[in-house]
Amino acid sequence: MIKYDDSYKLQQGSHFAVAEKQITAASPCQHTILHYHRDMELLFIDEGKTTIQIAGREFTADKGSLIIINPYEVHSGEAHTGKYAHRCICFDMEQLGLPNTAQMLSGEMGYINIIYDTSLIRPYFSACYETVKNRFDGWEMRAKGNLLMMFSALTDKVVSSAPTKEQDFSKAVLDFIEQHFSESITSKEIADSFSYDHSYFCRKFKTLFSANFSNFLSGYRVSKAKEMLKKQSVTQTATDCGFQNISYFSRVFKAVTGQTPSEYKKGKI
Repeated sequence: MIKYDDSYKLQQGSHFAVAEKQITAASPCQHTILHYHRDMELLFIDEGKTTIQIAGREFTADKGSLIIINPYEVHSGEAHTGKYAHRCICFDMEQLGLPNTAQMLSGEMGYINIIYDTSLIRPYFSACYETVKNRFDGWEMRAKGNLLMMFSALTDKVVSSAPTKEQDFSKAVLDFIEQHFSESITSKEIADSFSYDHSYFCRKFKTLFSANFSNFLSGYRVSKAKEMLKKQSVTQTATDCGFQNISYFSRVFKAVTGQTPSEYKKGKI
């Protein structure tokens, strides 16, 4: 399963975790690579505007909007030009005990993805976020309480759903990349592994991922490298992420992040 920069979950515990993202960009830039996970994820937009892709659909959300990402929905996000900020809460639905949890984990049901009028639910989101962030005594009970109050106001936002062929394709490809990104893989090899015609696979991939396979794989490898660089050398990271040599690794890493791996490592450790 694709895991995007989820070290905060490992640090905070698997049941509830929070994170914050702030970006200032002269041009649109990606704040979340395409991925999916079992947790439900809530993004509250505090500043700016974002375009979000969720389960093959595209939405635009701005300040004050809440984005709901149901379990196993493939998603990514891009911040528009200027200042952008969001807060994120991830949680295990089984721990919260929401109604229809089994159906949501199976993909049969889910919440609508964008809530634009958040006047009623914003206080509960913020209270939950601060509770999980600060971990006061009794924090987990308080977090659950605020989320339950928030979702009680969203009972009319639950809809029936079913995974699409595009969603299944995206999950299968992402799982393949997760398992093999450290190897020398090509679009031809992955197309053959799924018994797809190579040209058909490339067209379908670009439609769903908004990038060709080579560029997406490079971006994914860089996202993995950013985490690895916190704990190991540039040379070891290049090898572990499937780059043939350090020079090529450095060029790709700088093209994606604006920094060399060494510069990034110094700033992150």
